Amino acid sequence: MGHQHECPNVFVRRGRAKRIEFTALSDQHGGGFIVEADRLRGKFARCKIKTKKEDGGTVNIIAGCATDIMLSNVQFSLKMLEPNKISRIFPGIEDMAISYHRCLI
Repeated sequence: MGHQHECPNVFVRRGRAKRIEFTALSDQHGGGFIVEADRLRGKFARCKIKTKKEDGGTVNIIAGCATDIMLSNVQFSLKMLEPNKISRIFPGIEDMAISYHRCLI
């Protein structure tokens, strides 16, 4: 998931397996994250979904995330806005919602 018109600047397929990875300058183009079954990957963090609860068009998630310097549990919600557009919301700071578009790579 990234910002629609920036998809080629954020994601790239690499290696023989054509695995989706981040470009070197992805964070300068809005960034994004990669969804893989029970995992979410950002440029600087890898998260494993611990719990997921659907409530209408919103999915509430608690994930265990690892960065280069720490492990932490993160709670957030993903809300469907359109078929290929979601909003990421952190509890208590709804005004800081960030929208993402599905990138077709």
